[in-house]
Amino acid sequence: MARPRKLAAKRFALPANRPMLESVTRVLLIGARCRRQGIGEHVARWFAHAGATVCAVVGTSPETSAAAAATLLERYGIDCRAYSSVEQALERETPDVVAVCSPYQYHREHLELSRAAGVHCLCEKPLWWEDHPQRVAATERLAEGFARQGKLLATVTQWPFTLAAFFELHPAVREECLKSLSMELAPSRSGRNMVLDAAPHVLSLLEALVGDGDVIAPTARWQGERHLTLEFRWGMGVDRPPVQVSLVLTTCERPPRPAGYTINGRKARREIVLPQYDMLFTDAGRQVPVEDPLKLLVRDFLGQIELGTQTNAAPLACSIRALELLCAAAA
Repeated sequence: MARPRKLAAKRFALPANRPMLESVTRVLLIGARCRRQGIGEHVARWFAHAGATVCAVVGTSPETSAAAAATLLERYGIDCRAYSSVEQALERETPDVVAVCSPYQYHREHLELSRAAGVHCLCEKPLWWEDHPQRVAATERLAEGFARQGKLLATVTQWPFTLAAFFELHPAVREECLKSLSMELAPSRSGRNMVLDAAPHVLSLLEALVGDGDVIAPTARWQGERHLTLEFRWGMGVDRPPVQVSLVLTTCERPPRPAGYTINGRKARREIVLPQYDMLFTDAGRQVPVEDPLKLLVRDFLGQIELGTQTNAAPLACSIRALELLCAAAA
């Protein structure tokens, strides 16, 4: 079995000591309000921090979009226009990037509009989810549409950007083969929505550590509507032993929400230091700081655009295929 990728030593395409882009990138944000666990305003914040111009936000109504724009101005000094129509915003603002942070039920519509407009797109997870007889094939077609135009499509799955801190806490793991991965998360919603909210995170860690694979023999144990344990194996072909995976979910309505993961028996629990919201990984009395992974993800996304990185349909389709199997197990 191949060694895990050494993400602790990853060179981000846009280094942390160079916050400004070579050229100004215009970003249109769909869904900037942070109701429950929405992260739209934080995505906008980190785009602006990296030197991009957040030119406009789109909400479900003139009132909600105006409120979102006012919040961005008050909290982060981001002065942008407000729209209630994605089509109108795309036509008038001509952005380079669209950040889709709307509820997942609208993702496919917003992704198709972004693809038709010929822009790069960063989309909140799951990439999309609605009733469809061929989700995986539809995902491949969507991603290939971005690729044909030379545009980058990626998801907001930020946990792989914490691996550097994990390997600092547990250096020996970096040289080991991945045998087991468990993750504990606390989504704000209960029921099947827990899987849609949380499963993309553990899948993104698997993709970062060992690459594309298949969910094998998934099982689900419910304790009411608020506690779920998913267990499965991550298969990567006949010549590589599968990884044992578990995902433990407990509903928690208000942040900061408990979270952490364990690789090969070594655990990192995320702690949040308030009021500044600094992040730490802790285990057995030791701790290491964790740079905001959403900040790193946005920075890396912009850097990949500058490098001309092409959309890779395989991991996007792999994630949707795995999500289908996990949702079916939890039904």
